[in-house]
This record gives sequence, structure tokens and C-alpha cells, in this order.
Amino acid sequence: MKFNGDFKNNTTKYSKKEIINTLHEKLPSVFDYSKERKIISNKYIDLAIKHQYKNYRMCTIGDIHSLGLLRSFTDNQKQFFNDNGEFLVIFNEIGGKPISIVLRSLKQKQFIDFSVFYNAYGIDMIDSDFKYGDWLILTEGIYDADSFRIIYNNVLAMLTSNITLMQTEVLSTLTNKFILAFDNDAAGIQGVEIAKKKLNAIIPGCEIEVLTMYARDKDLGTMEEKINKIEDYNVRKEYYSAIVRFIVDKEGLTW
Repeated sequence: MKFNGDFKNNTTKYSKKEIINTLHEKLPSVFDYSKERKIISNKYIDLAIKHQYKNYRMCTIGDIHSLGLLRSFTDNQKQFFNDNGEFLVIFNEIGGKPISIVLRSLKQKQFIDFSVFYNAYGIDMIDSDFKYGDWLILTEGIYDADSFRIIYNNVLAMLTSNITLMQTEVLSTLTNKFILAFDNDAAGIQGVEIAKKKLNAIIPGCEIEVLTMYARDKDLGTMEEKINKIEDYNVRKEYYSAIVRFIVDKEGLTW
């Protein structure tokens, strides 16, 4: 779908914050959108519908135009809109306020990070009674984190194979116990070691466990990708549930 309409109403340039707030206010969730029309099926769409994630929103190039936002984007971002027509917008929120979005193609492995400031994803999605001293799982990607919430809800995505200094500072205010579940590749393995050093350097009494991926899986998201092969899915779910329960319950905690 390409939009060749009149862009003359898109005359104002808005800040990233204004753009994100407008999209957050106006775009429908994937779950609600799917009730009205058929959407291209991919793993992100299927996950959002399955778990009714309200921060997964649908957007079209027509929406960008009708909301008067087109001029506020770069040429590369406009090309993304034109190439895809319809795409997914995943919001990251803190205190109910959106701080960043990821624009993700429904047809190919293409995405754009659009952030007011860079931080961990999913802080507003952890348990409301989460407290300092509770275990927090850290993953690389959004899909890894959001597919793992069926097992353990207190999970954040770093959006990289590392942890930035700002993320470390934020994490230090949340807890001092972390389960690192980065990807099972060279970057992820190196990222675990770097994350350990950063967390230990800033957080007094920091406790860190490393979650080993099932078999040769690349990441936690592989579990959800096996949902149509129920035996493969269940064996992974049981494996990860057992490991996380052992770590969390060894102090008599419940989850």
C-alpha cells in the first residue's frame, strides 16, 4: 500500500515527544484493531492478540498523514511508511507516559527505534507489587520479554546485547537481583559479562544469575515461536519455569 495523496496539510514539524504522545492517544491497539479487520499475521501481531498487549498499536501511512505528522519524520522514516503502508507501533511507557516507540514492519525484518530517551522496555508491565530485592529478568529483545511474561512477569528488555549506563542507573532503583537472559550468541555471551561488571559496580550487594537457553535455542522468544508445535513449546515452558522457580523460591518468595 502506497500513499500518493496531498501532503499540504502536513506543514508543522513536531518534536519526538509530541509525535509519540499523538500516536499514543490516537492509534488503536492490535487487539482492538483485529476485531474490525484482518491483519497480516506475524509473531508480534500474534503475541499482541494472544496476550491483549495494549501497547502494541496498529498504524498506517494514512494515519501518519491524517494526524498531520508526516513532515516531522525523516526521509528514511517516510520511506519506511511508503514501503510498508501498514505497520506495528510498540510503545514503551513509564508511569503511564510513553517515552519511546518501535516501528516494526509486518512483512519483513525491518524496524525503526524512535525514542525521546533510551531506556529499558517494560517497566510499566512488571507486577504492581514488585519491590526492591525481588528478582528481575533482563532480556535483549521486546519479543523475548513479552513472550516470557506467561512464565514470570517481572522481565525487562534492554533492546541491545548490553546494558547502557543509564539503564544500569534505573535498574539500581528497582532491585539488586537480576536474572540475565541474553541471546545465545557471541554478542549475548559477551553482553552478559559486561552487564555483570556494570551491575556489580553500581549496585551494592548485587546478585546475578544467568539463564541458560533451552538446547540450542537462540533466545527466549524461540519458546513462543514453537506455539504451533505444542510438545516443543511445552518442554521449553516447563524448562524455564523450573529454573526461574528454583531461583525465586530459594528465598521463600512466591510468584
